[in-house]
Amino acid sequence: MFLLGLIVSVCYVPGLTGALVPTQWAVLSAVLPLGLWYSGAKSPEVVLGTLALCFAAASLAWAPNIYDAGYGLWLATIWCLCFWWGATQSNFAGLYAGLACGLGVSSIIAIAQSLGYHPLITSENNTLATGLFYNNTLLGAIAALVLVGLISRQLWWYIPLVLPSLILSGSRGAFITLGLTLLAYLTRWPLALAAFCIFFGIAAIAPNPADIQRLMLWGITFREFSWLGHGIGSFNTYLFYNPHEYYIHAANMFHPEFVHNDYFQLWFELGIASLTVVAIYLRCLSQRSHPDWPVFVAFATLGLFYFPLWCPVLAFIGLAAAGRIASDRALLWDALRHGRRVILLGSAYWPDRTGRTWGQNLSTFPPT
Repeated sequence: MFLLGLIVSVCYVPGLTGALVPTQWAVLSAVLPLGLWYSGAKSPEVVLGTLALCFAAASLAWAPNIYDAGYGLWLATIWCLCFWWGATQSNFAGLYAGLACGLGVSSIIAIAQSLGYHPLITSENNTLATGLFYNNTLLGAIAALVLVGLISRQLWWYIPLVLPSLILSGSRGAFITLGLTLLAYLTRWPLALAAFCIFFGIAAIAPNPADIQRLMLWGITFREFSWLGHGIGSFNTYLFYNPHEYYIHAANMFHPEFVHNDYFQLWFELGIASLTVVAIYLRCLSQRSHPDWPVFVAFATLGLFYFPLWCPVLAFIGLAAAGRIASDRALLWDALRHGRRVILLGSAYWPDRTGRTWGQNLSTFPPT
């Protein structure tokens, strides 16, 4: 897991592999199918994900552009493989350590960029640090997710490798995500939800250009809703065939490929079938005692105003964490039904006859 985390976080080098070459998706496509050789818990989330993937494949029949739909189906298949990989692997501390070491490379580049030296091509008019990820927002989002993983696994010595990437990215969304996740992790999730509502209210009252862009894109998804969806990968196609949906921003013409909200984009592309994905999210979010719960909370929060499902590193981290959570939940309930104890990911759970469980550190296991 360490090696995979390291490779995924450094394999994309803008200017060498090209901004439009999805190197990280290609690496995941080559590695993740190996996880199919491993057996994992047959959780309800696996069934729901399989149904969603089958519907996405069927949507090729009515998608407006078969090429965009094929690309979207490829990504949806990788999402499922990420989930299954997480369900069959256990060394998540090694994964976060590998990602942190990879981000250490981006941190070095980000420091150089902040000093005026730009060895790599970045997105147009981007004056902030981007590291190896071409875009500063993406760098900040990945750094926030990895930081949460390091904190939840108490890998404190890796944090200095990631902090420069987070700080120098200047990403507002990354800081909000990190703050809300830590608030939910260290206190109570309703407090984090209230804080998010406050942030959303402020953005609605005094929106900046990026907020206005998101509101316009969200409006498209609701106005063009279809019960069966427009087909996987169809949002980009819709804007291409509807030029009146292009908009002027900062005197430039932009053609956004994403809704900047994973839930709305899935709603637009898969229609009612997107509820299966929402069900998977809700089931994973309910497992607050799991060590990877904060990582998935950060991933789900990013999905409210960004597009982590369509960013390879973010999708891999978030969905692998979801797979681990779902697998451990299934194993725990199986242990409860059979009245035996089970050890999961460094925590021990001792079920009693009422179905309650106690999480204990292995150093104090079994509980008294």
